[in-house]
Parts: sequence; C-alpha cells; structure tokens
Amino acid sequence: MPKIFIIGDEFTITGLKMVGFEDTAVANKDNIQEVFEANKDKQIIVITHSLFDVIRERIARMPSSSIILELPDMNGKGEDTAMKMLINALGEERAKALAKTSTTKK
Repeated sequence: MPKIFIIGDEFTITGLKMVGFEDTAVANKDNIQEVFEANKDKQIIVITHSLFDVIRERIARMPSSSIILELPDMNGKGEDTAMKMLINALGEERAKALAKTSTTKK
C-alpha cells in the first residue's frame, strides 16, 4: 500500500498526527519550496491549500506519474474541493447533511 506524505501548516499537521498520521512535514510560505523539493519523490503527497497555491506552478511541471493532492486548510480555503470529495464518496444528499451538521456545531 502506498504511503501518504502530508505537508501543511503547524495546526493541520498537529491534528493529523493526533489521529495517527506519521509521515508529515510542517511548512510555511517561506520554506514550502524546500520542503516540497526534499519530499517530491514520495508516492503520494498531500499539501494544504494555502501552501499548494504557493507551489502550484512547480506541481504542474511534475511528471504525470506523481500523485499530488490539495487538502483544504484551516482558513477554509479549498472547501469546494472538500465538498466535491464528500459528494463523490457519500452521495450529494448525505454529504450536504454532514456539511450542514458540521457548520451548526461551530
């Protein structure tokens, strides 16, 4: 099974480590280029939206065999992507019900 490597802000990475993700790196807009270059050979790379935006052009030049995914971050950026993923996984009705439940708990 391929390993997933996650690059994100400190808040996101801390939360993911708490639920069991081990292959992670904390990055920010100043060091994302270096962190990405050091880990670009991983099988699957997931990068939080704000950092993904910084290196979007670099990612576009990666070979098509690279699997690099964008993850919504704590600023709410990328929520459309997350909703599309939920709809694909759960179906539209269940995904919207789940999203409605999560927004009323804030």
